[in-house]
Amino acid sequence: RLYESRGDKLMSLLQAVAEDVQHLVLVAHSPGLDELATSLCASAPTYLSTGSMLLLSLQIERWADCQAGCSELVMHLTPVE
Repeated sequence: RLYESRGDKLMSLLQAVAEDVQHLVLVAHSPGLDELATSLCASAPTYLSTGSMLLLSLQIERWADCQAGCSELVMHLTPVE
């Protein structure tokens, strides 16, 4: 379901997360994950290398409120090559 998903599909999945979920780990692939990250957060990197991890803080009350620009970048980790 996530393997070939584009950013807009991933955004729709976030918006459909149950309201009792407070924290979420999303594992997906490029380019969809890159598209989602840059949509959610203007300071997110435009390219995520294999094994990269982003920690975003979403400034929302409900998952349904998830939209472009609703998050802040907390951390960006890349694997040591």
